[in-house]
Amino acid sequence: MFSRLSARSLQYIHLSDKSFTKWEVYIYIIIFVAAAILRLWDLGSVTLHHDESIHAFWSWQLAFEGHYIHDPVFHGPFYYFVQAFTFIVFQDSDYTARLSVAFFGILLTALPLFLRRHLGTVGTIAAMAFIAFSPSLVYYSRFFRGDIYIAVFTLCLVIAIWRYLATGRHRWLLVFAGSIVGLFLTKEMAYLEAAIFLLLLNALLSGDLAKMKFSMNRKKRVFCVIALMPVAWLCVVFWPLIGKIRTRLEWKALPRSGDLLVLLGTLILPLLIAFLRDPLEMGIPLLRDVSILQSIPFIGKGVVDSGILAQDVVCVGSVSDRMPIIVSLLIVGGLSAAVGLLWKPKIWLICALLGSVIFATFMTTFWTNVDGLCTGVWGSLDYWRDQQVVRRGEQPWFYYLMTVPPYEFLLFSLALPGLVWSFFRRDYFAKFLSFWLIAVFFALSFAGEKMPWLTVHIALPAALLAAWSVYNFWSYWFDSGKKENWVKVGFVIFAVSIISAVAFPVAVYVQDLFMSVRILFVLFPLLLFGLCIYKFGSRSVPFLAVVLLISALSFFSFRTMTGLTFVRGDVPKDLLIYTQSSPYLKELDKRIDRIVGESQNAQEVFIAVDSKASFAWPWVWYFRDFPGKIHYGDHVDGLDFEKYDYSVILTTASNASYIRSELSRLGIKDNYFPSESYPHRWWFPETYKEPFRRNPNDPANTSRYYSFREIQTWKVIGSNIFKTSGRNNWFLVSYFFWRDHEPFADLGSVDGVAWFAKNADP
Repeated sequence: MFSRLSARSLQYIHLSDKSFTKWEVYIYIIIFVAAAILRLWDLGSVTLHHDESIHAFWSWQLAFEGHYIHDPVFHGPFYYFVQAFTFIVFQDSDYTARLSVAFFGILLTALPLFLRRHLGTVGTIAAMAFIAFSPSLVYYSRFFRGDIYIAVFTLCLVIAIWRYLATGRHRWLLVFAGSIVGLFLTKEMAYLEAAIFLLLLNALLSGDLAKMKFSMNRKKRVFCVIALMPVAWLCVVFWPLIGKIRTRLEWKALPRSGDLLVLLGTLILPLLIAFLRDPLEMGIPLLRDVSILQSIPFIGKGVVDSGILAQDVVCVGSVSDRMPIIVSLLIVGGLSAAVGLLWKPKIWLICALLGSVIFATFMTTFWTNVDGLCTGVWGSLDYWRDQQVVRRGEQPWFYYLMTVPPYEFLLFSLALPGLVWSFFRRDYFAKFLSFWLIAVFFALSFAGEKMPWLTVHIALPAALLAAWSVYNFWSYWFDSGKKENWVKVGFVIFAVSIISAVAFPVAVYVQDLFMSVRILFVLFPLLLFGLCIYKFGSRSVPFLAVVLLISALSFFSFRTMTGLTFVRGDVPKDLLIYTQSSPYLKELDKRIDRIVGESQNAQEVFIAVDSKASFAWPWVWYFRDFPGKIHYGDHVDGLDFEKYDYSVILTTASNASYIRSELSRLGIKDNYFPSESYPHRWWFPETYKEPFRRNPNDPANTSRYYSFREIQTWKVIGSNIFKTSGRNNWFLVSYFFWRDHEPFADLGSVDGVAWFAKNADP
């Protein structure tokens, strides 16, 4: 079965590379088409989010004006270039503004095919289905931010890891390197993903090294793995220099996991030089007092005396201003090159040169913005570090315990038992998925910045681990050697699925049923489940439980996904919909388009848009090709009614009183229709923060949240859990939100006010 593979590859192979069957291909096609429909259907119906509008506008500028400058605040350049190409091919609109992310979301659905030898046929089908119908993955595949692109590159990275471990072919190292470059060209989440995979590869390497020495003694091997964990990466770095130690430990050849660790570490190390910022900013001014520096030709007395070395570390300005960054990059890059060339010179040079050229070309906008090298290498990490301190959103530590269960309950219901089971099985792939899921969940939970779109990075490993669980529960029964009447088995599975899929939704949603009837609807599929176990034996329990769970929860998951994506897309009644632009903006935009269309001279239509509190977005996108005149600025400072005749005024609610007073003072109030108030952007009520929040009126409070040691916190938790009724009962609130997705408080909002001139809008 594994004739083409070496003996050391077998530990990384779970299944054979058997050919696809016809029915299997048909199922893959059906899932793929369903995923495409869910991601492409009515893609432009939802008003562009604040962030979406910025990304879309910058992509539009790049496509039609050739203008783009990398700015770490708005993440990496990759998806701007992809989206710009999309605009060029399909023209610009709200629909096409999300088309590239939808394409990548569709691609994400197909990628589990490359993990088929580890997931099996059943697991691959399950993985594709879970990704295709996951509420968070579907929603953010229709949302123009960088997270789906990151998810695609991350999964490509995982594929490259396991295909290289299995085959040893260098082409997978190229895919691995390309995925790394794609991650860092997209978003700063790449730093967190890189750290996780460095730890994962280090763990795999520790296991491989331990197995070389203690292949037959499991207890010693486990102890050796634990001992090697802190130093395995050092063994790889100094591999050519520790020949005597390797001979003594019977380490004959560097394991393939070591190859991957070397490549990942050497490629990303130059991108981590921003960690040197603090020591540089403290140490560089002190260098001016070191007299020996004055005699060094590279620096010279003039440089020291001019104070160049005392400058802060910056990414713009003259070469001398960026000298700390340049020197740091040369030193760190030289170390990476030394390790890489000692490893495999040819393959490392190919990966490093191709990666560097691609990275530099995108960051510099095809070499038109040389400062992009500095912002890409230094500025991205520097910005990301600062954001962890800023804690944008100020979400609590349990934020993802709030956002994940209401949406990805099906995935986690299957992933968690698989996570437990993986620790009792000799399956490196399962342990890899388990560690990936645990690491990314805790890393995001304790990161300073927590946002709902980061749920994508939790849902992806959960989907793969859930699929692995499905396959293994299937194999536990079907590969047991017991002969079954598979026609009868298929009928039973179908019956359990249909009955569960009907009974549980009826019990939850039909309002007029007595409680006893509801209980019967729940008990009937459970009774059928028990009869099946009696008929087929205990080995059937895991898979039949999976069938029962999937069929019982699929309706709720699908309903959650469709409601989130197609019903409430720009009405933030869901935790995943964050500070969303309201649908009223589209109505106002259509009205303004009609004014322009009916105007005898469109160039004379003058719109004033307030810029306070980022109010100008997403209007900048919607007015990107406006034929008339537009004024952006704080209306308190910048409107001149005596000089200009504004056809439309769009302002924040906080500045509306100034506009009203000016219109009255100048006697032109009657020239406009009565003002119209509307929610400009709104958000899900953040009442979930309150149980842990201190009383802001108590002057004795020194911090914002209760600590774990304060008994008051536990009193708050207990009172909210154990109350039998009321809005403060966490269990009831959570249940009804999971069922109906109706928040128990009013939406928060930043409101806008619009004035339309009577002569412009008859």
